[in-house]
Amino acid sequence: MKKIMCIFLSVLICSYLSIAEPEKDGRLDVLPDKYSETSIKVLVEGMVCSFCAQGISASLKREPAVKDVEISMSDRTVVIYLKKDQDLETKKIKTLIEESGYEIENIEKNNKK
Repeated sequence: MKKIMCIFLSVLICSYLSIAEPEKDGRLDVLPDKYSETSIKVLVEGMVCSFCAQGISASLKREPAVKDVEISMSDRTVVIYLKKDQDLETKKIKTLIEESGYEIENIEKNNKK
């Protein structure tokens, strides 16, 4: 039983570290490249574990326009960073997330060019 708990906690911690948001101090000049590109913030209902987050992330990362995906379980948000000069339709985002078994509460596009 102890081994199972140790394995479970290890997987949980590793999963959390792989989807945790990077720290941002608000200075644009120190932020990675992706923060200067177009991003889409999606509020997702029903995302309760790291496995949920990984499924959503994998689904979105298969899209050619997607550069990166960050997920915050505590905020229930998925932030999609798009490649330069690329777009991802709201309808496509809804379809991908809903096919993964979750509901979307809000989608907000942020175009930085």
